[in-house]
Amino acid sequence: MQTRKEPVKNRIVKAALEEFLLAGYANSSMRNIATQSGITVGNIYSYFSSKEELFDYILSDTVDELNKLFAMKVEYSESLSTESLTSMARLVSDVFLKYRIQFLILMDGSAGSKYQDLKSTMIKQACERILSDAKLQGNSGTAQADHLLAESLSLALIEGMIHIFKHSGRNRKRLEALVGDFLAVIIKGFY
Repeated sequence: MQTRKEPVKNRIVKAALEEFLLAGYANSSMRNIATQSGITVGNIYSYFSSKEELFDYILSDTVDELNKLFAMKVEYSESLSTESLTSMARLVSDVFLKYRIQFLILMDGSAGSKYQDLKSTMIKQACERILSDAKLQGNSGTAQADHLLAESLSLALIEGMIHIFKHSGRNRKRLEALVGDFLAVIIKGFY
């Protein structure tokens, strides 16, 4: 029986991150991960029983952080302050910068996995949040029009932030400024 070693596990995880980022879950293989990590496929299976377990191990912390962000209670006033938008931008940017590769895998490389619907779930959660907050603010209009507007804003919000994350680099100040400005345009225009 082979003893598990943390450096070996780290090599597997590093190679898997690269494989999932480049090929996505559906097109990745344990054989490719083994080749990239310099570890036999059999040895990888002594650490992770399946590709799915390895994928889950790599992404579960990121998913937890994203869920916490969406569950956060945010107090809205008639006009959101620059301070509150800056705070939201910082929180979102922190999660992205901490889990950059995992985030990108979730958004673009999770087809075929249990996370494949995460982006659409995020859009739906954002939509529900906008609808709920809009009712608190007393916005008028028909329910159908409000829902369509909320869906459109949610789609713009999630896809826009993903676009910023993909193309802004790792400069924290720039990322926070872009996210803050983006949130101001999307959220302040609605509330």
